[in-house]
Amino acid sequence: MLVDDDAATNWLNEELIEDLDMANHVVISTNGEEALDYFNNIEGKNFIRPNLVLLDINMPLMDGFEFLEKYSKLDTSLHAEVVIMFLTTSDSTIDKDRANGKLVKGFIEKPLKRDKLMNIWENYFL
Repeated sequence: MLVDDDAATNWLNEELIEDLDMANHVVISTNGEEALDYFNNIEGKNFIRPNLVLLDINMPLMDGFEFLEKYSKLDTSLHAEVVIMFLTTSDSTIDKDRANGKLVKGFIEKPLKRDKLMNIWENYFL
């Protein structure tokens, strides 16, 4: 799942994921609220639980931290095996400290590149 308000970023990241054959399906949400709605619709015919969520911090309607706050209150079966990584331009220690203990496995600095994605794959999915 890609959660970012920048359409070009989502398109590039989806292309990279598909080029590396790392997913059967990529869900794109343009803000945290849309992503949360996706997780709240588990009964929907199109629901596929993501294994990985690449989450931007700064987005309209609901930012990455607001998403995490609400997401953490969902049934644990929805996020038990989901790896969440912040994919952001922020290298702020304040953001990193704020993310500590909030289901986030780490920070990746934009842009997403092959080596960064491979590192996630090797660390969490092999």
